[in-house]
Amino acid sequence: MDGEPNLSEEALSASFVAQIREGETAPAERRAAEDALYRHYVRRITYVVARMVNDKSLVDDIVQNTFITCLEKLRSGALLDDKRLGAFVYGIAKNKVREERAREQRRPQSSESDADSLPDPDFDVAAIIDRGRRSRLLEECIAACSEPRDREILQRYAIYEQDKPVICAALNVSAAHFDRVLYRAKNRLKTIAQARLEQEGYR
Repeated sequence: MDGEPNLSEEALSASFVAQIREGETAPAERRAAEDALYRHYVRRITYVVARMVNDKSLVDDIVQNTFITCLEKLRSGALLDDKRLGAFVYGIAKNKVREERAREQRRPQSSESDADSLPDPDFDVAAIIDRGRRSRLLEECIAACSEPRDREILQRYAIYEQDKPVICAALNVSAAHFDRVLYRAKNRLKTIAQARLEQEGYR
């Protein structure tokens, strides 16, 4: 999104929402806005969730589910005040945390001596943020794919972690065709990623 750094937070929020809302923009422009929204908020949402959840993999799951739900709601026009996007995203993240806690309470309780019930001594926000950097590298490599279909299927599969039926419905492809398209896209992405890492001195 050109000029993004010069926009106020409210103006930026309104711009994101207007471009993502279903039927108001072309699909390519909407996808670009969705990617920009994810990049704009992912670090802050990860930090917020990591302060409430003491499990690295669960933090990742909640953050991804937060953005999937957020984008679905924005496309359907669920946000009434375009300038309150930040509060909207944070609210979804907190709801996801509450939902996970409720599920945890419904699970059978383990013994107090169970080591799994102890806090993870290696857990820290810095580790989560480091994974965020790797996620950004993935996003950049996907953006470098020359085929629009590759970019879309890889974004949905690897970044938004959408389920296969959801992606097939969105792209109007069969399950078998999806497997072939994803296989080819992943191979091309691997080539781009390897070249990128070699440029940065990793082999």
